Order: sequence, then structure tokens, then C-alpha cells
Amino acid sequence: MKKTKNFFAHQITLSASIATGIVYIIYAAIIVFLPEYTYKLTASLLHMRSLEPFMPYIQVTGENVFSGVVQATLYTYGFVMLMLFIYKKLSCKNNDHAILYH
Repeated sequence: MKKTKNFFAHQITLSASIATGIVYIIYAAIIVFLPEYTYKLTASLLHMRSLEPFMPYIQVTGENVFSGVVQATLYTYGFVMLMLFIYKKLSCKNNDHAILYH
């Protein structure tokens, strides 16, 4: 009897999406409380000297945070689902199929 790999795609994608949403909210809170530090950090991560040209466009409001959390979680859900689908297609050999959708 062959063993099959048991993955539950919805649970994996949901946990990745929730983790992304939590990290997004934490980062938004850090931006509110330490704006200069986070702007410098973000500029260095983007290999820029500063974010001064973009400062008039950066606004942290409740609506923006909510919109960003929704977008980040949906994009993460879709991306992880795509990666699991590709993994399923590449890992299937003959009749030994990985179970991704339950």
C-alpha cells in the first residue's frame, strides 16, 4: 500500500494569509509610533537614500491599513494556493497523487 502525502490546501493558505495580515498590522503600528525609524528602514530595504520624494503620498489611516490588510491576505491566499497547485502537479508520479484539496 502506497502512502500519500496529505496536505489541506485551505488550511495552509489560510494560516499563511492570517500570518501575513498580522505582520502587516504590526508593521503599520510601528509606522504610526516610530515613523522616522521605519521610513529609514524601508528606504534601506528598497536600496534608496530616503523616502522624502514619496512622503507626501504616505498616509497611515484606518482605511488604508484595512485596505492593505485585505489586499495582503487575499494576495497571499492566492499565491500560496497557486504554489500548492504547482507543487501538486509536479509531485504527482504515475498514480501516486498528493492530496491537496480536501
